[in-house]
Amino acid sequence: MYEAGDAFYQPPGHRPYVDAGTELLQFSPTEELAGTERAIEEWMSRQQGGTP
Repeated sequence: MYEAGDAFYQPPGHRPYVDAGTELLQFSPTEELAGTERAIEEWMSRQQGGTP
């Protein structure tokens, strides 16, 4: 469990589970950021019953 002010690393293939109102600040290498954002969007779409 992370608390305010904690730093963490999540390797590829992992994602955080957060409570409503949680804010995260992510740092990613520029070249990989688009892929990271695409993976998050696809996962969120699946959770809402959509298709990627």
